[in-house]
Amino acid sequence: MILITLKVQLTSIRFLYTRIILLRPLLLMSTQNSLRHEATEPDSLRTITLDRELANQACILCIGNAQELAESLRQNIDTPYRISPWHTVYCMYFKGDILVCYKRI
Repeated sequence: MILITLKVQLTSIRFLYTRIILLRPLLLMSTQNSLRHEATEPDSLRTITLDRELANQACILCIGNAQELAESLRQNIDTPYRISPWHTVYCMYFKGDILVCYKRI
């Protein structure tokens, strides 16, 4: 039973991690574009375009996945169902990286 629960937990964490990896380039692109446009355009002149809106939705989904990943790791930190410590640290570092990028948008 413990083995099955551990495999379910690992699959869930890997799924969230994969989604974050796939959405991360859009987050980084949005961060770079936001910094570039901040210097050249006032907020009142920014127009909402389809590509900006899709990138924003992808950023929101990426942040949600990062928070869900951290919550999943936190909930299972003291149980026998936890993943290896190095993987926990790696995932938390990755989540922190995502949140720093999102704060810059």
